[in-house]
Amino acid sequence: MTVTYPIYLALTMLCSELTILADDCCLWTPGRVWISDPKFSEDGGYLAMKTTRRFGDALYRTVLVFDTRTWRPVKEIVLDQYYEVRNGPRAGLLEKRYAERAQRCGFAWMPQSLARLLYFTPEGKLYSILVTDNHAQPEIVWRGRVVFRVSISPDGKYAAVVARTENWEGVSCVILDISTRRVIKEHRTSMPGSPYPVIAFSHDGAYLAISDGELIDVFDLRAGKLSAEGLTDGDDHITGLAFTPDDRVLLALDFAGELRWWDWRKGKVLGSTLIQGISERAGIEVFRCAMDSYMVVWNSGLVTLYDLKRLKAVWSKSWNCSGCSIKPDSSVLAIATGTDGIVFDRIMLLNVLTGEPRQSRK
Repeated sequence: MTVTYPIYLALTMLCSELTILADDCCLWTPGRVWISDPKFSEDGGYLAMKTTRRFGDALYRTVLVFDTRTWRPVKEIVLDQYYEVRNGPRAGLLEKRYAERAQRCGFAWMPQSLARLLYFTPEGKLYSILVTDNHAQPEIVWRGRVVFRVSISPDGKYAAVVARTENWEGVSCVILDISTRRVIKEHRTSMPGSPYPVIAFSHDGAYLAISDGELIDVFDLRAGKLSAEGLTDGDDHITGLAFTPDDRVLLALDFAGELRWWDWRKGKVLGSTLIQGISERAGIEVFRCAMDSYMVVWNSGLVTLYDLKRLKAVWSKSWNCSGCSIKPDSSVLAIATGTDGIVFDRIMLLNVLTGEPRQSRK
């Protein structure tokens, strides 16, 4: 398919009008639109992101899905909507509540499912929907008291849901069999609230790493028991987890900016490096390109690519960032960003190996 750039679209979506500008390296939504958490689908054919925008006195949070061949939106799902009270006597308290509420909705792509999403709402409901069918209705998969995160195993069999349930006052990681919608395990943590536990599946889908403050547990999904328990080498909470492509090493990033390489089966730290400026808005993504393995580490002000074999930085760029995603063919890195670090209104498309804006296809 031939696409002519730049693209200008003025669309009426579910909750308001939306203007979209696109070229080879940028997808921009000028106006009061906040973008975060971009995620490519398994085949790279779609890119979904969480948006927040105002229409009148109402704030809407949605999942907006784009076809990456044409950069036209194909689906919008409303996660949350509420009326904003401005300049009131308790405006500061309300802002804090809005920020907390924002963490109670999100999504993840379902592998092996032909463009199906799992998404959750502030009511604690987890839904499934097919984004390629305009008439598809959401199907409820599970319900807790509050959901904070969701991740899906690469084989599409399991969902890990960080949530509060009726069975535990603190925060748990609930492991679901997606096909039967049965709870396999409720792994309770000591975390009472934010920052919430982070989770990561191994690439073979056999293991799930779960943080508990500064501790890390690894659950064997096939055996139904812990393979590693209480891994720790610091006093700061974990904010990012990822397995290397061969699943032998577990990478853990903490709030102090320390990134550690764990031989998680032996419970030994193999190495570490310090990354500056870490906050709760940070993450890790690992991928393989040709015969080499790489890791993208991002936080609110910096994106860095590491060569995992040589344990060194390939490039590091100062980007205001609210989320990253690597296209499955390992060619493109999508970054949710903005010019001032406050309003994140665009997706930048970078060459993942150089960190430079994607080259023109003319």
